[in-house]
Amino acid sequence: IDLDYASFVGANLSNANLRDTNLYGADLRGADLHGAYLGGADLRAARLYGAVLLEAHLAGACLQGVNLSDLNLSGANLTAANLSGANLSAAELGGADLHNADLRGADLNGAGLSNIYAESTHYDEYTKWPAGFDPTAVGALLGEPTWPSAGCRR
Repeated sequence: IDLDYASFVGANLSNANLRDTNLYGADLRGADLHGAYLGGADLRAARLYGAVLLEAHLAGACLQGVNLSDLNLSGANLTAANLSGANLSAAELGGADLHNADLRGADLNGAGLSNIYAESTHYDEYTKWPAGFDPTAVGALLGEPTWPSAGCRR
């Protein structure tokens, strides 16, 4: 489905099936995406300020360079998601599944990372972590992933 630049401001999309949807540049400010299925979706350039992404299914989604600061992503499935260059500062990621995700160049300053699953998550020297956080303690790996960036079609 091609919904690039569509407007869903304040929409209730809770548990919606948007798998593999092109949401490039979509306006999702204040949208309720709690439990929504966004696996493989392209969300680059999407505006998500105030969106609810609690327990969202974002496995394999392209969130490259997206501003996710201050959002609640608790319990979200971000398996193999491309979060390279994303702004996750002050985001709540407690209990999120980030295994095999691409966090190269992502900003996680002040992010809540309690109980995250990050086995084989990749980061680089430009990734910013919260003060005192040790990414290797949760299984994250320094360097480039060996798989292509998921969900990023353009």
